Amino acid sequence: MRRLLLLLVGALLFLPVWAEAAENAAMRSLRAFFAAGVAHDGAVAELASVDALPDTTGPLRWRLPRLHRFPRRFSLIAEELRAPGSGVVTRRWFVPVEVRWMAVVAVARRDIPARTVLDPSMMTLRRVDIAGHDAGFSSLEAVDGLRLLRRLRRGAPLFLADTHRLPLIRRGQLVTIEARFGPVQVTTVGKALRSAARGDLLLVENLRSKRQVEGRVINARTVRVVSGGAG
Repeated sequence: MRRLLLLLVGALLFLPVWAEAAENAAMRSLRAFFAAGVAHDGAVAELASVDALPDTTGPLRWRLPRLHRFPRRFSLIAEELRAPGSGVVTRRWFVPVEVRWMAVVAVARRDIPARTVLDPSMMTLRRVDIAGHDAGFSSLEAVDGLRLLRRLRRGAPLFLADTHRLPLIRRGQLVTIEARFGPVQVTTVGKALRSAARGDLLLVENLRSKRQVEGRVINARTVRVVSGGAG
């Protein structure tokens, strides 16, 4: 009986040490996972906090779940491997974490009122946390001609949900049609057959040949032929 009591006391004394060792091993593994670079749709995750770690000292493999947008809180998938690099999974956990999603996106140079039609001079690129939002704009040219739906304060990032795409080219407008044949680029004048925003495919009529061709809207004056020619 005395021996049994001594064993129980010893086990209770050892338990916190073992638990701390398991936590430290799992935490080192988690930090190494983020240090290697956790990327999603152009943004890189930085660990902010973790709720609870797997109760193991064995080798762990971490994976992102399927993500929608850039959630601030979600559960990582932790898999215990039979041996390092073996690929044989013996146990699996879902580990709640909080992260920052850092990305270089367009932010406002100054306060911009709602309903403003944006141009690149109003914005600058900066690395910021976009957690909890949809995609930002990774180039200044991409914001050109967008209408702002809400007030944007100086330094605040611009997100897709904050904007409305306005047509850059209106139906019936005269445009420049660009086409490239190997190293040679040719241009001609055409007429837009409908309205379209930047990046849209647009059907235009070549005024010289009367042919209809499809091109992509580059700016408020230019349509670049996707295939074929401008002639």
